[in-house]
Amino acid sequence: MASAVAASGPDPAVSAAGGVRRPRFSGLPWWLPAATLVIGGHLVTAWRLGGVVATDAEARIAAAAAAMRLSGFAADPLPFADALGARQLAVLATVLPLDALSTIDAARLACLLAGAVAALLTWPVLRALGAPAPAAAVGVVLAGASAPALTLHAGVASAAPAAAWLTLAAVLATRLRRPGPALPVAALAVLTAPLAVVALLALLAHLLLDGTVRVPRRARRPLGIAVAAAAVGLVVPVASPSVAIGGPVVDTPAALAGAAAGTALVLVAHRLLPWLRAVLTPVLVLLVLVAVPGPARVTAALLVLPGLAVVAGMVAGALAERLARPAPAAAVAIVLVVGLAATAAGDGPPRGPAAAAAGGMAGWAVAQLPPGTPVRADALDRAELAAAGLPVDALRGPADPPAPGEVLLLTPRPPAAAPAADGCPPAATLAGTDEGTGGSASVLCRTDGSGSADGAPVRTRLGGALAGNPALSLDPAAADLLRAGAVDTRVIAVLAAMSSARRLVVAGFPAVDLDVPGAPRRQVLITAVDGAPAAGSPLLPTWLDGQQPPFVPARVTPAGDALLVTWFALPDRSGGTP
Repeated sequence: MASAVAASGPDPAVSAAGGVRRPRFSGLPWWLPAATLVIGGHLVTAWRLGGVVATDAEARIAAAAAAMRLSGFAADPLPFADALGARQLAVLATVLPLDALSTIDAARLACLLAGAVAALLTWPVLRALGAPAPAAAVGVVLAGASAPALTLHAGVASAAPAAAWLTLAAVLATRLRRPGPALPVAALAVLTAPLAVVALLALLAHLLLDGTVRVPRRARRPLGIAVAAAAVGLVVPVASPSVAIGGPVVDTPAALAGAAAGTALVLVAHRLLPWLRAVLTPVLVLLVLVAVPGPARVTAALLVLPGLAVVAGMVAGALAERLARPAPAAAVAIVLVVGLAATAAGDGPPRGPAAAAAGGMAGWAVAQLPPGTPVRADALDRAELAAAGLPVDALRGPADPPAPGEVLLLTPRPPAAAPAADGCPPAATLAGTDEGTGGSASVLCRTDGSGSADGAPVRTRLGGALAGNPALSLDPAAADLLRAGAVDTRVIAVLAAMSSARRLVVAGFPAVDLDVPGAPRRQVLITAVDGAPAAGSPLLPTWLDGQQPPFVPARVTPAGDALLVTWFALPDRSGGTP
């Protein structure tokens, strides 16, 4: 496409300011620092991914990408374009260390990788259009810094691969000086992000109207107007949520500011580089769509950023030529771009203990629920549960019929509204974290109508009796928990049975990580049995494993000389309620 533009203006081997393009690889001293800045900026963004909260659309796209590598796992259905984009993200993610990444972070890094590729591909486009190496470096750095600064690269968008495909199509068109080889690549971009067809039709309409595309003279104007009308008519259908669900949320002030800055750049290029005006038309169309709220805003932003970078590089080349000092001007521009990107990116939210537990809810469900317990959750939570080892046949989607004994894992995600107040009643909540999958708060609760208050009088009565058992030596805080009814009845029953024949020393009833405050304690730390260290007792683990549901423990773990005995958060299905 850019070859047609070049044909209507100066020879592509000549820069817009009249300078002859240098031989191949002559710009290597400029390309290497620019590429280093782009890669470094993306690595810094990748390191900071944990501070971003995933939207509902991002969660669904990330889950669909994860479904490619999780055997038997089925994500929620997506529109065709999003499903195709998710598959491409899954392919990109294969080069990443997936074992160390959460589902959402794997998709985010795949988007970052696509963005870095698109940024680096702007270099051959700019050089083919005649930009001097310093100006091309400005364009590459701008392409690599603008998206992370706008947080687009810190999120998941199925259109991210489309931006790379569209830039590759521009590389083929400009380097080969004919559009044929670029058409299949452009078609793949359109399939991945249908909004790209609007920009391509706008470009074609401009080329028809200005006579670059050769058609009979009488048909030029009607055909150009028809193509332009088709571009306008397709805006609403291809921007519909039924075609693509979007991804990260870009707020309106930031979108308007970016669209205004891009429009100003387009106006400057329109005056300085008349031969480039055909490229400016689709760029301007996409900038208008960036300013319009909706799921197409993110797609338009991702598609327009490489184009804006090319325009900025060409403008930088023209201005530097007028100043007769291209290298210093380019260096100053690069410093400004990097500085503004760093300022816009900010420090982000701190990563504290809550952030460290972001993947903990899936691990909690696998370790703390009895095997086979059905878990109802959204697509991203189900993907994390499957990756953590929960059998896929135990996963229930929001639309699946209820299953006996199922629990609900609830993670509200923006911009969706908060769940109903009775979605997970506090009394029924088993576990929770302030930062669950995708950075949103998560809670897991019963759905059988029971709650933590059920059985409290029984726990208080039995716990008080056990606290007075002379065969049981208790830490004072542990004794207080028993008398307050804060210890699970299964723990009380097992300790009562063991202390009938043995003398036990109990150091405490530790809470399980992510268990909600107020949940009955279902762990006991036994330090000694009949005066000997509990960890060295061959009888105690065997005796515990021989219990019948619901009193059989989930795990017996050595803790130094002590034994930490843990029961499931829910009793075995064959047992009673704690």
